[in-house]
Amino acid sequence: MTCVSEEPSFQVLKLVQQTVPDNVHGNEVLVRWVSTPIDPLDIGIINGRYPSIAPPPCIGGSEGLGVVEKVGIFVVSSSRLNWVSVRFQ
Repeated sequence: MTCVSEEPSFQVLKLVQQTVPDNVHGNEVLVRWVSTPIDPLDIGIINGRYPSIAPPPCIGGSEGLGVVEKVGIFVVSSSRLNWVSVRFQ
């Protein structure tokens, strides 16, 4: 489940069931999120204070911890089941 904002407002947050892709392409990595904190940047994105960063629909969570589930054939720096930490830059 993913918490999605389709408009810049907390009033319209909703949970959405996401489908997991069957495969990944070339240089793509599929990450299963384990933990994603919500911080002031995420609140600003959801409220529309950073419109150039994430046009609706947007998902809060600019940092997180996850596990690599699938890697594309050109990916050499990660492999399945590696733990990854991601932060927005």
